[in-house]
Amino acid sequence: MLTPGNVLDRLHQVHQDMAMSQRMLARARDAEVEAKATLRVAVAKATMSTDCPRPKRGENGVTVADRDAWVDVQVHDEWLAAEVAEAHRKAAEDHLRVVRDQASTVQSMSALMRAEMQLSGSPHVA
Repeated sequence: MLTPGNVLDRLHQVHQDMAMSQRMLARARDAEVEAKATLRVAVAKATMSTDCPRPKRGENGVTVADRDAWVDVQVHDEWLAAEVAEAHRKAAEDHLRVVRDQASTVQSMSALMRAEMQLSGSPHVA
């Protein structure tokens, strides 16, 4: 059975969880921006590299798709880091949503408890 003290403790915990989740999300967003910037630089460097195939017309020419595939291979690690950073940011957003849902549930429980205490005539109702 829930007591007002239990609900207050849970509200306090959810408040702390929300603050932590917001900090985690901010860090994840920063990491994602950094990873995407690193990827952009790596793509630019690979594209400008003297080793990068240059598209040419004709039967034996290199196509744009060939060049793009070459660049993709060169920047695979940076691409993967950007994908992972995006996944972490999305997971942090999901976690914050869950904590907010928990906070809403605890607030509802608190309101129900107050209403029940008022109906019962408890002297501890604020």
